Amino acid sequence: MNFILALIAITYISICGFGLVKFILKDNIPFSIFGLVPLCFGAGLGALAILGNIIMISGYKISFITAYVPLFVLFAYALKNCKTAQKVYSGDLLGAIKKISWMEWLFIFIILFGIISVFIMSIAFPLHFWDSRAIWGTKAKMLFYSGTIFSSDFMDINRINAHFRYPLLFPISQATIYFVLGQADDWAVMLLIGLFFPLMIFFLYDLARIYLQDREKALMAAALLAVLPIFFRSEGPAYSGFADTPLAMLFCLSFGAALLWKKSKDFRMLLLCSFLSGILLLTKNEGINLVALNLFLLALPDKIIMNKRSILDLIKIIAIYTAIVAIIAAPWFYLSHAIPFESDINDIFQIKLSNIGSYIPRIMPVIMYSFKAFLGVQKNMLNQGFLWGGLWGLFIVTSLASILMRFSSGIHLFLVVLLNFLLISAGYVLMQITPENFMISNIFRIYLSISPVISLQIVSTLKELESDKAAK
Repeated sequence: MNFILALIAITYISICGFGLVKFILKDNIPFSIFGLVPLCFGAGLGALAILGNIIMISGYKISFITAYVPLFVLFAYALKNCKTAQKVYSGDLLGAIKKISWMEWLFIFIILFGIISVFIMSIAFPLHFWDSRAIWGTKAKMLFYSGTIFSSDFMDINRINAHFRYPLLFPISQATIYFVLGQADDWAVMLLIGLFFPLMIFFLYDLARIYLQDREKALMAAALLAVLPIFFRSEGPAYSGFADTPLAMLFCLSFGAALLWKKSKDFRMLLLCSFLSGILLLTKNEGINLVALNLFLLALPDKIIMNKRSILDLIKIIAIYTAIVAIIAAPWFYLSHAIPFESDINDIFQIKLSNIGSYIPRIMPVIMYSFKAFLGVQKNMLNQGFLWGGLWGLFIVTSLASILMRFSSGIHLFLVVLLNFLLISAGYVLMQITPENFMISNIFRIYLSISPVISLQIVSTLKELESDKAAK
């Protein structure tokens, strides 16, 4: 019964998400049902997190009434437009199953194997991984019972709580399911956790289909990710209840919106990208890197030479994006600094500029350590390179091909991945502990979010190679 109630709660939040997406994009929604459902799911969770932060700032408590009733505005708007949605997206679904080649059937089988495996492993057991219970699950229960961070659960420094200042989108999402159940159920909430990975795969497929206009390459991109070993065998696999996969899924949504804006220059897609980027900061601290990646992609010029008008347009884009992200994140930053200070190696505010010179000798060791880890030759990580299933090797090859052949799409995606590597390396360099000690446990998880971009870069380059060969 609790699983059914959890499903009803998730459905309600997703329908509210559709209302928000419809409000932003109006009728300019390019996605089929495979992309729309994940987008609505993510937008709904984002709206819920923003609402939760505002409720707590206002001095009220998050509860069934305060969480679900305000969202009814979006729910009603979604129902008003459901007939339009049915006409637009049903045809896409029917078209997707016509004239499927044997290669496409192979990719579909691989995709189904991966997502079904993760979903079954998610709902087979209640929360039992360390992070899922001690960090995210504990915070969800604290919000369920107290309804706010302004309680002894968060404010009493004597109550041991791992990572006080971690963002609360994931715990709020779990707590709102508990409100529907009337109790904290570590098993029913796994239904929510089990959806992030399959929905990310579906969205990646639809994004690649729209961006490349090639269904086979889109299925290939999704298949590459669907059976990537790191989602099954790492410290925090996709079914664990860690926040890494939810962050990867939400980043995939925001990055997809940024990529489609580059393609269409649709202002509403820029607004959607900005909204989705803002909720990354409400999911994990590492979201700040991903916000920077989206801004970088948006700001990448189509041409090397820019005139005055293009420069002004660029400034406008950066201003709009930054303003929306800041407005969304501001309530959480206010709340997080109301929580008693904790010594946390992830807290950027502990970095002292006076010690900046001491970090310089760490730069090359961190970079070399990262390369060795992904190649599987780092001494304390032998045989762990397989967790990426050769994806990095394919990425290096296709990146070189893009650069040599001057494929703009492949180069742009390569630059995004490169910037991500530099930002994460900088984070390790600036840590308050020996970086290698921390990298052992989380280097593979922290790169999860960029995996959809790597997969998309690979198939995008293959598509451009085919087009270049056909042109000759």
